[in-house]
Amino acid sequence: MAVTGPFTRNTTRSPLFSKRQTWYRQTKPRKNPLTYSMTQEEVKSRSGANSSGYTYASLVRLTSGAPTLSYNNAYRKFVDGLGADAGLGVSLVEANQAVSMISSRALQLLRFTNALRKGDIVTAARTLSLDPREKRVKKIVKKYYRNKRGFFRRTQVSKGDTWEQEKTLANVWLEFHFGWAPLVGSIYDSIEALEQLDPTHTLKGRGYASDTVTQYGTGANYNRNKTVMKTLLQADVFCENRNLALMQRMGVVNPASLLWEIVPFSFVADWFSNVGEFLASFTDFAGIGLRRAFVTTYKVIDSSTYVAPPYYRLLTGVIVEVRRTPVTAFARPIPALKPFRGFSVSRGATAIGLLLQAMPFRRS
Repeated sequence: MAVTGPFTRNTTRSPLFSKRQTWYRQTKPRKNPLTYSMTQEEVKSRSGANSSGYTYASLVRLTSGAPTLSYNNAYRKFVDGLGADAGLGVSLVEANQAVSMISSRALQLLRFTNALRKGDIVTAARTLSLDPREKRVKKIVKKYYRNKRGFFRRTQVSKGDTWEQEKTLANVWLEFHFGWAPLVGSIYDSIEALEQLDPTHTLKGRGYASDTVTQYGTGANYNRNKTVMKTLLQADVFCENRNLALMQRMGVVNPASLLWEIVPFSFVADWFSNVGEFLASFTDFAGIGLRRAFVTTYKVIDSSTYVAPPYYRLLTGVIVEVRRTPVTAFARPIPALKPFRGFSVSRGATAIGLLLQAMPFRRS
């Protein structure tokens, strides 16, 4: 499908408001995510002797940790969705069942053929789950075997007449069509199931984070930003390697992640950082492919500039930024400390238990 662009639109109603947009267009069926960006700056209030000189360009942007935390949260939820996605799990199971069916039926046919080559029609019939006492099976036995001392033996054929032996084998094979035809049918149905199996499923991971950053300037003036960040990761996921994907689900692909799990109290470190998630991210998508993947971010910055005592707000405004970026693979989470907002009941109890274990115990 053809993609055209970029197209831009700039809207500036006054020195207090500005909006800039950039986007692309595509022809139908319009399934692929395209790059999009929007930045809106608006002054809400301004005061002071030189207030008329303040415009939307005067709004201050400070470095915030919210984008990193928001992306890490969205990434974690997306990866968690890989393990919890019922559709993808069912596809893996169904695909393995189909492959197992093909292999088991093929081995059954192989054992059947080997038994016929040895002249053991009874074993061949049992390989096809047929009863040797069944009328149609007994008919074949009487036609190609003779009964002697309770054993079935193959009709005598000269050892040098290979053509005659192969012809006899082919005839017996055709006689047993009612037994092997269902096996061939099962193999055909399993191959069709594999071809029609659509393991592609749409997954989303959403993240949220906020923080407040203060920057002190000359004198007693300072700037403050309250940032709210939302992140969306979305993609159509499918299996590239079923065995590798199943091994990843069982947790045996990434040795670094396994070693981190067995480090004493490593889970406590994960309360305050994302070390475990970062180590696991190297193999999060093992055996998994992505289509139509993109990252969307929505950031709102409440910007304020305060003047010297009595610290009244000289300038306030809001900056809104929206970005959509198509990707071929999601970037790994960024190592970062998690904001501490107190312990939950379970974590608090765990922390107390660990502290008691670490403290030396003295008998009175």
